[in-house]
Amino acid sequence: MLHVFIADDDEQVRFGLRTLLSLTDNVEIVGEADRIDRLVSGTLLSQPDVVLLDWELPGRVDPSVFET
Repeated sequence: MLHVFIADDDEQVRFGLRTLLSLTDNVEIVGEADRIDRLVSGTLLSQPDVVLLDWELPGRVDPSVFET
């Protein structure tokens, strides 16, 4: 199973990707984000195999999320 995380600030794009990928065997959407901070926290939690990323995703990242 391929675990995919979708990150785009456009809800229609996320919906389209989610719909298209749902037609594919062995693909599971493990999360979505509309901002960069949600992308970081979501991928840290879900550990996806692939991230489909809008390169111009809005937001900022708090560096403390990377501290262990």
